Amino acid sequence: MANFELIVSSLIGLLDLLVFSFNGAGKDSVINKEKICHSKLCENAASAIKTSIDVSINPCDNFYDFACGKWIQHNPIPPGEVQFGQLEKRMKVLNGYLQEILSSPDKPQDSVQLKRAKDFYGDCIDTGKMNSRGLTPLISLIEALGGWPLIGNWGGEFKLSEVLYKTRGILNNGRMSGAARQGILFSIYAASEQEGVRPKAIFLNPPSLFMSLEVLNDLEGESHQEKVQATRNFMKGVILEIKAAMNEPIEDETLLDESIDKVIEFESELADSIADVNTMFVQTSYLTIEDFQSSYFANRSLNSWAQIDWQSLLNQYFSSKAYIDPSMHIVLFQPNYFENLQTIVSDTSVETITNYIIWRVVAALVTETTDNMRELQFRYAQESLGLTEPFKRSKTCAEAGADKEARYYYWGYAIVSEYTSKYFSPENRHHMSSMVNYIREALLKLIEESQWLSLESKETVGFYARQMEQSVAYADWTTNSTALDEFYHGLELLGKGHHFENHVSFRNWQVDKELEKLGIPVSQVKTDLSPLDIQAHFDGSKNMMVFTAGIAGPPFYYSADAPAFLNFATMGHIISHELTHSFYGTIDQHVTPTAEEFHAKGQIDTCVRQSYFGLEGSNEIYNGTHWTLEEDNADVGGIHMAYSAYKNWLAEHAVEDKILPGLEEFTPHQLFFLSMAQMWCENVNASSIRKIILREAHAPGRFRALGPLMNSAYFTQAWNCPLNSGMNPTEKCGIW
Repeated sequence: MANFELIVSSLIGLLDLLVFSFNGAGKDSVINKEKICHSKLCENAASAIKTSIDVSINPCDNFYDFACGKWIQHNPIPPGEVQFGQLEKRMKVLNGYLQEILSSPDKPQDSVQLKRAKDFYGDCIDTGKMNSRGLTPLISLIEALGGWPLIGNWGGEFKLSEVLYKTRGILNNGRMSGAARQGILFSIYAASEQEGVRPKAIFLNPPSLFMSLEVLNDLEGESHQEKVQATRNFMKGVILEIKAAMNEPIEDETLLDESIDKVIEFESELADSIADVNTMFVQTSYLTIEDFQSSYFANRSLNSWAQIDWQSLLNQYFSSKAYIDPSMHIVLFQPNYFENLQTIVSDTSVETITNYIIWRVVAALVTETTDNMRELQFRYAQESLGLTEPFKRSKTCAEAGADKEARYYYWGYAIVSEYTSKYFSPENRHHMSSMVNYIREALLKLIEESQWLSLESKETVGFYARQMEQSVAYADWTTNSTALDEFYHGLELLGKGHHFENHVSFRNWQVDKELEKLGIPVSQVKTDLSPLDIQAHFDGSKNMMVFTAGIAGPPFYYSADAPAFLNFATMGHIISHELTHSFYGTIDQHVTPTAEEFHAKGQIDTCVRQSYFGLEGSNEIYNGTHWTLEEDNADVGGIHMAYSAYKNWLAEHAVEDKILPGLEEFTPHQLFFLSMAQMWCENVNASSIRKIILREAHAPGRFRALGPLMNSAYFTQAWNCPLNSGMNPTEKCGIW
């Protein structure tokens, strides 16, 4: 293999741009100007690539630092956040598009539901109207929940199950699967029945907490006192605002302070029973509701108000969606938490429990009231999170996708038709579908050539790969007004000017929409991913690939008119990643592995694990436990599949790919791998990185670039990396 030679260009206007010399191309090659793409899209892509590269790094030593060095310098983490990468950048762009749509005047062709979404947005940004209404809507809600001892309008009665049901959606952002699950004393979501594979089931998790586990597990720690005091100040400030709105003075400030401390101490007790990030995915139990009730809550001396009849409570949650039979199964995450929950509740005064639950509700709703309350919330975020400026109302009110934790996630279905008419052409949708087909063919060839699958296994996996369906950008029903009306049935909103009530109603409706999955077959579920989320997903229950409209933009997808390497390196790798998941999912569900296959798969896992554990910083991230193995396998297998599909596309079209302006010294094949790596450019707070990967189950961006590329012979060939250089180890892992 030819040696890699690094030359620093001294040409004026090409400041610090690397020039690479390799066989058959480079600065000495004559570039046919017709092969250079001069479209606006190509100019923008070239600029993004060029300004991200750190020319002081040898790409064969560390390709991520080479590809992303300048990007990392130019894109610091925003105050109050723990990471900022290409995904967050795409979210920002997409949110701007949504603001533009939602703030535009109604058009005759707008669907009823799009008009409702626009009205909802208009009310959401109308802080003047919120100020004129004051805290009356919030106080009315508190009274409807039975009152709040901390503000003195509590009658002494408390029905725990009833309050939990009425507040089921107030804390819940976005989808209820994955990290988006939130609740006050527990979190809940449901899974549909998949015939022959899994029964329908209810999933119970510990709740989200107001303060972090780190702080709650060490309330007296000196390093945490500022955050604990910030919480006290926030609670007290909110209470004083509400009391002032009620024209009632604080009768005993010392007693108020003591009550606030009891609320914090109660949350600390809950935190003691919640596993930390090192074990949170390990503890699970699978049992019937009847067994859950008898095993966890029987034979205890409990206050009557603290009793939870789980079958009754779950029937409230699911109401007309499905009847909850005692024999129905629950998947219990962290059973130790539920073992302790009712004892903790029963050993705590009813007043403190009420104060805590209503506080969680109020804290989640202060931003939907007055400027004074929003200022209190911002001050708290300053002191506890380091936020330097409030989030713009226009941004938070347009959170109708882009992120699985978006506040109004399900408005995405009403908006997507308008979004795609403006920002995503039918040609691009067709092009993405054709890319899926190219990559599927690459997968089928890899299956056929596999050295470790038996003939029978190849036939089974190949069958499911051929039968796999795809949903690109959006489901067709979202363009049908009647279907949209049916989807939003049950969402009851008051007229304009009632944002607070409509916010609460929408959040509860989102939860109800998720929970209805329990009562319908998996084939009828419409709510797995909002079309405006930035997501790609293989749905094993439907054998379907799903790619949202939200992800279909730079740097994850460019357009049908872009050079092929740009799309195959980015969206192509994403598609290939998901198809690798489909490959493994089919094996798990439909193949009984032979001893040889089982051994071979184990060797692949071991190879990938050792490869990633050898990366710099892996000890601090993984600590010996490879949480991200499934995703890493998909990345490693995906890059091989995506590049194979790209080569097949070039061969079928009998063309050389276009080159980007100002990057003529790179071949399209080099730019393929450069574009792939730059998808994962990011800045991450070092102290938070382990928590992030445990929550997301994906490796950090650095590893998502380095791991696949250092295991790719295609990469080392394109970049002429010497054997045993950082990016060309002797031992490489192959999924196929």
